[in-house]
Order: sequence, then C-alpha cells, then structure tokens
Amino acid sequence: MLTKAASSLLFLATLGLVVAEIFSPGVCPDYPLIGVPACYVMVVLFGLITFLVFTKYNYSRHLFYPAWLIAFISSLYFSYGELANIQDCPRAFGIPIPLCFLVPPSLALILWLKKNHK
Repeated sequence: MLTKAASSLLFLATLGLVVAEIFSPGVCPDYPLIGVPACYVMVVLFGLITFLVFTKYNYSRHLFYPAWLIAFISSLYFSYGELANIQDCPRAFGIPIPLCFLVPPSLALILWLKKNHK
C-alpha cells in the first residue's frame, strides 16, 4: 500500500511539472541526447513504475527494475548538474530545494518498500 502511495505521489508531482512545462517552456532542463524536457521522460518512467507497482503480473518485475534504474541514474545526473551549476532543476510546490534532489531518495524508498512490503 505504501509503495503504491509513494509511486503515485512521485508520478503526480512530475505530471504537475509537465503541465508547468507546457504552459511555461523552460521549467525543466533538457534530457541529454534526445533534447526533450526531462520532466517528459521522467513522467513516462514514473508512470510505468507506478503502473507496475499496481500490477501483479509476472512481467512487471522485468520492466520495473530497468525503469527504476533509468529513472534513478537520470535523477542522479540532474542532481549533479544542479550541484555543478550546469542546469537548473525546477523548484515547485513551495519546496525551496531543487526537486531533482528529492527524486533519488524517493526512488530508493519505492525500491525498499517494493522489496519489504509486498
């Protein structure tokens, strides 16, 4: 139950960033190599992770871990970019710190919950 709540919250927060990016382009940094805003890629990954957390099919674990790993590595990349002043991560929802700093611990929590609270 907690895994579903945590993954849903992460997905909905990122969906809010996508809406903000649509109405005010430049809110999210561009994803390397493909040149689209990172929040678009991350909302797809978080949506897939959330969907797989809610399903009990055998294939879900084969898709969950690669999606989780891509999202985790991407979040570390953008966190590093923020720390190195290469790009700016969005600050939203009244949170004074960059949101990319919150994603790695959130993903770690989702992974821990998935493994320990079935």
